Amino acid sequence: MRAIPLMRFGVFEPFLRYAGAADERLLVEAEKVGLPLQQLRDPDMLVASERVLHLAEIFARRLGASDLGWSVGQFAALDDLGTFGRRIQRAPNLRVALTATANEFHRLHSGARLEVEVTEGAIWLRHLLPGQDQARVDHALQYTLPLLLKLVRRYAGEDWRPLQTRLPASVVGHVPSAAAERERLLPSDRNEASVAIDPAILTRPLGLGPRVGVADLSWEGKPRLADDFVGSVEYVILSMFGSGRITASRVAETGQMSLRSFHRGLAAHDVSFGEVLDRLKFQQAHALLTTSPMKLGEIADFLGYAEQANFNHAFRRWTGSSPGRYRATADAASPP
Repeated sequence: MRAIPLMRFGVFEPFLRYAGAADERLLVEAEKVGLPLQQLRDPDMLVASERVLHLAEIFARRLGASDLGWSVGQFAALDDLGTFGRRIQRAPNLRVALTATANEFHRLHSGARLEVEVTEGAIWLRHLLPGQDQARVDHALQYTLPLLLKLVRRYAGEDWRPLQTRLPASVVGHVPSAAAERERLLPSDRNEASVAIDPAILTRPLGLGPRVGVADLSWEGKPRLADDFVGSVEYVILSMFGSGRITASRVAETGQMSLRSFHRGLAAHDVSFGEVLDRLKFQQAHALLTTSPMKLGEIADFLGYAEQANFNHAFRRWTGSSPGRYRATADAASPP
């Protein structure tokens, strides 16, 4: 079974603020597509990509805004994207930021791709988003292009203008004419949000950063987690720690799967949900007990246990020791 296409909720959060999250009608629509927005408070929480695209398209129809994606992209800041946004903003140069973005797409298997194409006199940054529903893809690409331009301007300066930008032909007419002229926007026959830049910008440092030559551009974003079904399930679980009890139903719902199909997918990899969850809980518990000052009750709550006694019981099953003794042993073994 293939990996679940995922997206961080922080990518969609600017749509909520722009559209007005207090609008009860929008919250109802969110519930209908399986996104309980009142429960999604963490921008790093993972949700199914298709649901996010669907909801953006619903918001646009509700608000009568054919240019909603572009407007939200202009309104949003990279900081709004949670941990991912802060990571790319810390990149010493644009090439490193683009590599981090490509890695994110690969890890989450969102369906999006980031390509860097070297042509004579220009480098094209292409965000490609295949999809069967063109209206949903159009809003997503409208949203992406302003954010991509903001990322480039961190290194090129606010007055910088691209050599050219491209959006699908179905979108270009919805972009305000002044913005289209400033960004030198032209129609494309592909589902892309693309920017052409001067090659020198790619390695222009933000503060101190490594210099990278154009000849070194044959890079591919590499996933840090397994790129199969189990890997994407692990990623969903990791994003849910700290948000209450984690169940197979919650994870399956995130991946837009029936519970039966979800369990069957794991069984095809010779693993059960309980085994995956137990392993990740132990990894998190070990890290928190040995590197953080969190109290045992706080760790239990973070891992989704209703009572600390339940955490204690599980930890004894994993290690044969209580969490408190495990922490004390680790402290005693640490160098002064």
